[in-house]
Amino acid sequence: MTTRRPAAATTVILVHGGREVGTAPVRRFDLPLVRIELFRLAIRRRLRRRGVGVRRLRFSQQGWNHDGASAIADLRALVDELTVVPGAGVILVGHSMGGRAAVRLIDHPAVLGVVGLAPWLPLGEPLGNVAGRWLLIAHGDSDRTTYPQASLDFVERARTAGARASHLIVAGEGHALMRNPRWWNRYIIDSVVEILG
Repeated sequence: MTTRRPAAATTVILVHGGREVGTAPVRRFDLPLVRIELFRLAIRRRLRRRGVGVRRLRFSQQGWNHDGASAIADLRALVDELTVVPGAGVILVGHSMGGRAAVRLIDHPAVLGVVGLAPWLPLGEPLGNVAGRWLLIAHGDSDRTTYPQASLDFVERARTAGARASHLIVAGEGHALMRNPRWWNRYIIDSVVEILG
């Protein structure tokens, strides 16, 4: 009797925010980590019913630190770990600095798409090979830490380069995503479902 291997799973990786500069380790109760953990707890059961796993990354350092090398390496290591089974895929959901790290990995072969929650995407942020990739971004119009116009610029450049990209402005929402957490939970789930088709 032959045993069939189960189909490779998709995993959503939630990626927390951070600081522009900061080499201190991320601590268990740092606010960006707690914020992303709350999203993980809110969405995991609903996505599990769809056969999608949910994981949370914990960066080794609090900051982007000029070139983001440490943050990108941390995220790449988790993506690689979760996709050792051929055909396994991930969807990256990143807030702020986590959104920036996520878009830097958009062209990783295992990445099915990126969902940005008020991502930190400075003007001129490199696109990578986004052709045919999903990029869904929502940004509060009251965000004064990262800028909705900069993320819109990124989405427009990505669209021109062939990405399946969308940009949504969330009225009255700031950078912390705490004014309407239910809306953000729904947005994450709906975005994952859209990427999975």
